[in-house]
Amino acid sequence: MVVETRGESTSLILISMYFDINRTIDTDLQKIQEILTHAKGTIFAVDSNERSTTWHDVLTNKRGKALEEFLISRQLYIANEESCYKTFQSGRGTSNIDLTISNNQTIGSINNWSIHEQESCSDHDILKYELGNEKDSQATQGLS
Repeated sequence: MVVETRGESTSLILISMYFDINRTIDTDLQKIQEILTHAKGTIFAVDSNERSTTWHDVLTNKRGKALEEFLISRQLYIANEESCYKTFQSGRGTSNIDLTISNNQTIGSINNWSIHEQESCSDHDILKYELGNEKDSQATQGLS
């Protein structure tokens, strides 16, 4: 899903993505690359199914390492902050596989990122953050 929001002087593209664990990660990374080629201000809300200590999980797996390297090479940033909560909880365990990813143009627009304490109807928790410059008095809230 893709949503574009426009302000007086800026445009922001919000993208929701799911990385299927049964598909090669290169397919999903190529999709991100194609979006970055056409869009400047982007924020990705990603169910990555990748694990990495970089985004505060307890381990890094092979797919997580591949995603880390991709993000570094494209100067993309993880907005996730350390929390006592995890983004994913099921009978098989907990992890931080849900990510908020941004580029240089939008990283400063993501404020007060947190894992929401409210129960969701999913085994994924709600990610909550505000969008807008810290100076803006009318920041909007975003949910991933």
